[in-house]
Amino acid sequence: MRDVLRAELSGLPSLRIDTARLRIGREPLGWAFLCAVGAGFIVAGILTLALVVTSPILFPPTAPRPSWLNGGTITRFASAIAIGAVAVRTGGLGALAFYVGYELLQLLVQTSSRQLSCERNPVAAACDLLTIIVGRWPTWLALAIGAVASRRLRAASDDHPNPLLRAAGVFSVALTVATTLAGTITIVTLARRQSSAPSDPFPAVMDVTSSATYVVGTLIAGMLAGLVLGRRSPAATLLIALLAMVSLPFAVTLARQSGVPPSIPIWLGFVTYASVIAPLLGALGLGIGRLLASTGPPSE
Repeated sequence: MRDVLRAELSGLPSLRIDTARLRIGREPLGWAFLCAVGAGFIVAGILTLALVVTSPILFPPTAPRPSWLNGGTITRFASAIAIGAVAVRTGGLGALAFYVGYELLQLLVQTSSRQLSCERNPVAAACDLLTIIVGRWPTWLALAIGAVASRRLRAASDDHPNPLLRAAGVFSVALTVATTLAGTITIVTLARRQSSAPSDPFPAVMDVTSSATYVVGTLIAGMLAGLVLGRRSPAATLLIALLAMVSLPFAVTLARQSGVPPSIPIWLGFVTYASVIAPLLGALGLGIGRLLASTGPPSE
């Protein structure tokens, strides 16, 4: 039967993924963590691009499906699998534990925003930190699956850097820091706006500060990633730049739908279009970082 099927399908095009070519070198703990984050960033970006095209087919609006089954869930789960696999392959269980700590730290930092959500809607929001950690079980499960699947990734014969994964990880972590700082400023602004007079300029100033933190942070993230890549193949730089701009179409759509009139103050226009400016500056930062690296000694 196998021979019959093989003969019938021999004329059809086929796609073969050769995992033997996926060789990832061992890394020190810190770089292994960044490589894992970078792998998740790359997988999430590529899947997001793919789902933009395939979502109408995979998730037709007329077909009923569970609320949790969507592109975001698939992207996060696949990204966490990639993170677990690369973490264990590059740095062992220590790198995986490092990443788990990174996830827990993010949840801890987000405490203030959760408190505000709980005050506004205590029924819909999960307010207990332990409940939130347990509720992230799909992420922990995906990391475990990735750790087991890491056996499918062949390690290089000796230790050597993984520049693409390193740079993607640096970009992702720096961007997370920027968005976290911007989110914290936004929470402070919302709390102040509830108790301030309409003429108080503080909320407007903080809105600009939050947006500027996000925009400048994205530029810095791109520059750092460009410095890590150095003089290596420009294809890696182009890939990260493309993935950095994945959110651009969605950001443009939301900015246009914001209902802000054309004749607005410059600061309000900046706040409205910050999510459009930031990805562009992130890609630009990659080029600047690469240019700065070209003035130094050649990469090994």
